[in-house]
Amino acid sequence: MSDSTGPNGAGYIDIYNQSGTVNVIVDQFGIFTDATGTVGSRYVGLAPTRLLDTRPSSPLSANQNYLFQFTTYPCQGSCASEGGVPIQMTKLPAVMVEPVEDVTATFTVTGPGAAGSLTLWRDGATQPATSDLNFTAGLTISNMVVPRTGLTTGTPPYSNVYIRNASNGSTQLVIDVCGYYI
Repeated sequence: MSDSTGPNGAGYIDIYNQSGTVNVIVDQFGIFTDATGTVGSRYVGLAPTRLLDTRPSSPLSANQNYLFQFTTYPCQGSCASEGGVPIQMTKLPAVMVEPVEDVTATFTVTGPGAAGSLTLWRDGATQPATSDLNFTAGLTISNMVVPRTGLTTGTPPYSNVYIRNASNGSTQLVIDVCGYYI
């Protein structure tokens, strides 16, 4: 997939299939830009940092919702950031004029007991109808996910995200953060 200028201008993508016939579904979640852009959020890339690994402890149970907070897990006490994502627990630092709206993270499901999917959504929002990662029993699969974590109310914490394990089996989950949008 690549950014392309189509017959009506910029904003098109090219999708290539090497052989045969294939069905393609494209879900657009938003747009982003660099610091010079006037549309979309600005992206800040980070060195990948592991925020969660359930393998040493316990897997996600079947058909359950889990609340996860990107900016504080597993940090205890007072932290300036976790994995490089700025903390917004009480109020924004004076140097940070815009709140973190979304994070980019790789979600890896490993050892699932049954086929299923993961769906992520911001605390306070409605669970979306689409999934973020689909998996089959016994296989390890990952996907880059961009869950919206921005402000939903004036009350902290601001970065709570629900993770739904829509599967009849438990699964292990690994989350590596790699950037955020402001």
